[in-house]
Amino acid sequence: MCGGLQYAVVEYARHVLGQGDASHAEADGVGGSNVVVPLACSLQGQERVVTPVPGSRFATLVDEPFVGMHFCGYGPAPAALERLVADGMVVGAIADDAPVEVLELPGHPFFVLSLFQPHIGASSGDPVHPLLMAFFEAAHAHAGVRYGRL
Repeated sequence: MCGGLQYAVVEYARHVLGQGDASHAEADGVGGSNVVVPLACSLQGQERVVTPVPGSRFATLVDEPFVGMHFCGYGPAPAALERLVADGMVVGAIADDAPVEVLELPGHPFFVLSLFQPHIGASSGDPVHPLLMAFFEAAHAHAGVRYGRL
């Protein structure tokens, strides 16, 4: 969900891209090393249309735009997003007013990050979002490989 995406961007920038001082504007203060910055407008409690990017892993799970619930005010800085994509990350979904809603790392068993909250509504009877189902399936498959059972 949004915090997971934000901190994954920080850690990826630090440990994969070699930007040891990569920081998060909310946790570390606004500065030149921020790879996560305030969004143009807060998405606290906001719904907006999330559009899967054709050809992405996410688009195989969700093949048409949907309304996603958000509770965040931060996202990847434009320059950080460019570096992530240049290094092989894939933008799996966008919004009309945002260049990224989902980030993926191809070749990883399940590295799919989102700014929207796929779990919202499931406990009140709404269908479980396909992203969560895919995560559960990937975890189950990994456990079967790791522990010799399915």
